[in-house]
Amino acid sequence: MCEVQTIDYDGNLLSADSVKTRIQDLRNLMLEQDALKNMRTDDAFMLRFLHKSCFHVENAFNTVKNYHDYIIDESDWIVFDITNRMKSCINMNMRAMLPVTDKHSKKIYYMRTDTINPSKLSLAELNQLDFIWFESVLDDANVQKYGICMLIDISGFSWKLISWITPTSIKRLVRKLEYILVKDTTFHIVRCSKFAKLAINMIWPFMPELIKERFKFHYNDLKPLLEDISPENLPKEYGGTLDVDFQALNADLLLKQKEIRENLEHYKLITS
Repeated sequence: MCEVQTIDYDGNLLSADSVKTRIQDLRNLMLEQDALKNMRTDDAFMLRFLHKSCFHVENAFNTVKNYHDYIIDESDWIVFDITNRMKSCINMNMRAMLPVTDKHSKKIYYMRTDTINPSKLSLAELNQLDFIWFESVLDDANVQKYGICMLIDISGFSWKLISWITPTSIKRLVRKLEYILVKDTTFHIVRCSKFAKLAINMIWPFMPELIKERFKFHYNDLKPLLEDISPENLPKEYGGTLDVDFQALNADLLLKQKEIRENLEHYKLITS
């Protein structure tokens, strides 16, 4: 992949030194706030928010504060380690960060609904699972620059899952999309069920316009997917040639457990 130049919100080309300066500027703002003193201040963490704000330091700082508040308010959707219970959730094969990207260099996060069984896990645990998968890649420089492509198969969305959709859970979902994900996240919705359409109708009015613009509803018309995802990077179920090996992907995630646990250590301090 060719190195992409760093352009800020004003269209200025940033040198490596300029990037370092803005990292330090953001770090200084955080260190001046007692409420943020327990958060990570390493370069990789700073760059999550700087890339999201196109290197506007003040906007990045506001995003950090919103993120901090989200972690506190939604602490039951956060997990600090890959526990044995979380390993069981991982092995339900509901989610996976694929080792490929779309045509825009976005990492592909594959989400299925047909393997979600509300009698075996809670809504909080499902969101904890997302949190772990995101944390496994959000320090990656390419993910920070290009974003994430979410491939969401809603064909297995059942009546039982409708019970998870409440005004409160919708509000929490919107905050999650706003504060957890990196910039330029795109959402490809594939397949469908009658209950999935009902869920979309319930959620859609509460979505901010900026997020709505990033959704592409393909349903059963899968050919347009190939405009954004090459066949070799698209799962076979949707017209591509990629075999998704959940067992191998889950194993790779567990190999990162120590690194993920260390990165999540500061969340314990934030929420304590």
